[in-house]
Amino acid sequence: MADKEKLQLNPDLLTPRDMKRARKMLEGKNPYELMDDPDEAMILTIWCLRSRTDPTFTYDQAENTPFGEFEVPEQGPPETATPSKPGPKPKGVAKSESKAKLSVVEPKSSSENTTDSRKTSMTN
Repeated sequence: MADKEKLQLNPDLLTPRDMKRARKMLEGKNPYELMDDPDEAMILTIWCLRSRTDPTFTYDQAENTPFGEFEVPEQGPPETATPSKPGPKPKGVAKSESKAKLSVVEPKSSSENTTDSRKTSMTN
């Protein structure tokens, strides 16, 4: 694989066609259930990506494929994926991670003013 560009090992790159092929390879088992287990998700992702171009590639081969043959995304899940408090904070954080503290504080105060002015105008 040294002469080919490395595939990115990212489950988000899987397609519905990949999952249909996986269900057939798994003899009817739901491939989406495998995606709940991080280890199985990686193996299934490897199999789906490799078997697109090599239909003889097996699940066992996927289990034995070194991670070095793939470009592994360095980015983990976003820190805002599970907000600690309900409210508009995740939207502000997602816009600019480099200014997360500023964008978290500013929208809160401006949204309170907007909410208050809406209440006032609705009652008048």
